[in-house]
Amino acid sequence: MNCSDIQAMRNEVATDTAALFRQMAALFALGVAARTAKTVSQHTPVMNVFG
Repeated sequence: MNCSDIQAMRNEVATDTAALFRQMAALFALGVAARTAKTVSQHTPVMNVFG
């Protein structure tokens, strides 16, 4: 293995990790939003967030 191979592998791993973190963050945000909406709709049945 030469230096450019190692560098390429590092870049690939970094890209994969960043993508994974973005995916996890998006899922987490969706979960929080869903939970918030559920809580709000429970407390205010007349003013439902989703119409």
